[in-house]
Amino acid sequence: MEKIHYLIHSPYMILKNFWPVLLWSFIILILTGVPGNVIPKMGNFWDWIGPDKLAHFFIYGVFIYLLLENTLKQSSASALKKKQILFLLFIGIVFAALTEILQAKVFINRNGNWYDFGANVIGCLAGLAIYSLMTKKKRINL
Repeated sequence: MEKIHYLIHSPYMILKNFWPVLLWSFIILILTGVPGNVIPKMGNFWDWIGPDKLAHFFIYGVFIYLLLENTLKQSSASALKKKQILFLLFIGIVFAALTEILQAKVFINRNGNWYDFGANVIGCLAGLAIYSLMTKKKRINL
């Protein structure tokens, strides 16, 4: 079993290569914690696929894209292996779940819900798909 040695580098190397992901993660946490009374309420089905879900989709798509891109920079390999990609996708989905739990249990005037989590997961998958298309499958072994 191949070890994920590229994640165990000096703090400088991690910050150097992962600062975009870390910054984006921080932005996600800030947006997740914005009080619910600041965010417009959604009423009907068309509102469900409106700005709120599109925002969830977008921020997690960008998150996974940055995570994949910066992990490849940290790695000495020229491509990410399927096992690495699945692990990074798992990290994204766990982060998405944690932000929904934080909204439900910790943040004031916020509530986590399954629809938001679904939009987060779909965004993660879209980020992976866009990364694959952008790299033209040259650097990613699916």
